[in-house]
Amino acid sequence: MGIGNGGPAYGVGYEETTASSLVRIDIEGNVLHPGFARQTYARGKVNKAGFIVHSAVHRARPDIHVALHTHDENAIAVSCSPQGLLPVGQANYSCGDVTYHDYAGVAVLPAERETLVQDLGPKSMCMFLRNHGTLVCGESIGDCMIRCYYLHKACEQQVKAATLAAAQEGVMILPPTEVVELARAQTEAFDTDGEGEASKASDVFLKQWIFHLRQLVESDPKFMA
Repeated sequence: MGIGNGGPAYGVGYEETTASSLVRIDIEGNVLHPGFARQTYARGKVNKAGFIVHSAVHRARPDIHVALHTHDENAIAVSCSPQGLLPVGQANYSCGDVTYHDYAGVAVLPAERETLVQDLGPKSMCMFLRNHGTLVCGESIGDCMIRCYYLHKACEQQVKAATLAAAQEGVMILPPTEVVELARAQTEAFDTDGEGEASKASDVFLKQWIFHLRQLVESDPKFMA
């Protein structure tokens, strides 16, 4: 995950990462603060491929404050599909405009920044990296995490539906285009009207982030250290 100008120390597991272990870097990759990872060998170290992806996003899209790159198995499966993400279930509509970026090898070449940004576009917050994973963005940590939750759920639903359809002569029932457009408009309105707007301003997305954060704090508060 890239959070503004910080990210996890390379060599520290996700379960081991804490607030103080994050490494602060600038947009060029220069270390501003090495962090205080318990594993001293990891202090000041960042994943080069991760830096290429996240620096490209933060440089081109100032509206994005958090970018999360995942290798979810269902999402990778969907990324390989020529049709991409399908409106199998309602989780799809919380993803907004979805874009796609073709695989070009491990993202360690600075030149890939241009194609990443071009494919992400000016509005998308969810992009499939073909044969690789996903890039999910947000205005805040909560916004990004809840959007990622729905994207992964949408992929899981699609993989299950495709498996069932394969056993039934390939038939999969999808809503017509006008219904899909209506559902997306309804979801967007729900996200931005009334309490939805208040929630986003308070760094939560549909109030779900606070619930997940509360669960995390209650189960393992060490991440705040």
